[in-house]
Amino acid sequence: MSNTRQTSRKNAIRLKIPYLTTLAAAEAAAQGIEAINSDSIVVKSLQEFHAALN
Repeated sequence: MSNTRQTSRKNAIRLKIPYLTTLAAAEAAAQGIEAINSDSIVVKSLQEFHAALN
């Protein structure tokens, strides 16, 4: 890892700023933020989630 990337990562962690290194992670984060802002989050237990799959 280059020194610049290490410094960027350390600064992000120190400042509590999300540090995403892949497009998939950025997309997942954006979807999570959108869900929080739209109040569309439904909390389910793992058992409820699994039962819904069957």
